Amino acid sequence: MSHNRLVTFREWFEANSGLWWWQAGADELAGALGVDRRDSHARRDVSVIPKGGPLLGQATPIDNCRAYALLFGRRRTSAEILTSLRTVDIPDRAARRRAAELNELQRILTWLAMARMAATSVVVLLEPLDGSSQAHRDRLRRLLQEATEFHSHIFVVAHHLESALSLGAHRVPASLGIKT
Repeated sequence: MSHNRLVTFREWFEANSGLWWWQAGADELAGALGVDRRDSHARRDVSVIPKGGPLLGQATPIDNCRAYALLFGRRRTSAEILTSLRTVDIPDRAARRRAAELNELQRILTWLAMARMAATSVVVLLEPLDGSSQAHRDRLRRLLQEATEFHSHIFVVAHHLESALSLGAHRVPASLGIKT
């Protein structure tokens, strides 16, 4: 006779990789992951992409990637950084412009490259591309699907399920005993 038991978030997390929708806030996600956001060691495996993808405005995407990787204790060459930016469809010309000149999609894509440079297994996007064009959402969707090959888990933190679904995210099961 088998007994049904409630699966914990950690058990679900370890068994399921991919792109997921999370309705609650980033603090709740950090708690569900068992991450104390004040613990720098725990954060070394999680990249959080803030709403709007703000970057160091006077620096280039190359400089932003280099600085972010250093925060995670990783030194990256210019060639590695350019390859990472190309992987997320940032052309070399844009990679050499000031970040303040980039549109929201290019800033978010730079953050994806930064997460790759930091070699984190978990990426959390906070309200990505709210109100943006369908073309930008389609492009981000494709790149997020490709990014699941490098990052084991990508969470889209969004208040609206439709927004997350348009990016290809799957809903975190509500049966885990956590608010989703």
